[in-house]
Amino acid sequence: MQKKLVVVLAVLVLVVFSASTVFAADASMNKGKTEAFFNSCCLGPRIGIEMNDGKSVSTMEYLLYLGYVPYIGIVGMVPRIVLAADAGQKNGVGGFLAGCCIGPRVGMELNERNIRITEWIRLIPVVGIVPSVIHGVEAYNGKTMQEIEKNENLRKMK
Repeated sequence: MQKKLVVVLAVLVLVVFSASTVFAADASMNKGKTEAFFNSCCLGPRIGIEMNDGKSVSTMEYLLYLGYVPYIGIVGMVPRIVLAADAGQKNGVGGFLAGCCIGPRVGMELNERNIRITEWIRLIPVVGIVPSVIHGVEAYNGKTMQEIEKNENLRKMK
């Protein structure tokens, strides 16, 4: 009985959180908010940070939250694989692997930007929690991907 209650509450929180973010008027209004924190921590290191740039979060990216719901978490792998496949079509095998393992936007932007050191560290079990929180705090504080790209020299030369 307790497990069912926990599952129902988790799904309810997920639905309310997703609905509030999907119906937000403008992504630029969310600069440095809690939503950006959770999106960078849970969905991918660049999602919340790019929200601060004014980029919106796709529905497919929001579906990644399903991976955190007990009993149906495996369903959360489907959107991750679909997004990684899109990254793979754009950036080859490296884009697919980066999209699967680090985050969907990392894979999509692999031809434009290098991968940050903190994004690589996210791959290490247990230790990877620290950079996840760091990325969330950066997003919460309103840091933008353009600032990070400039400060860390991530732009690839063509």
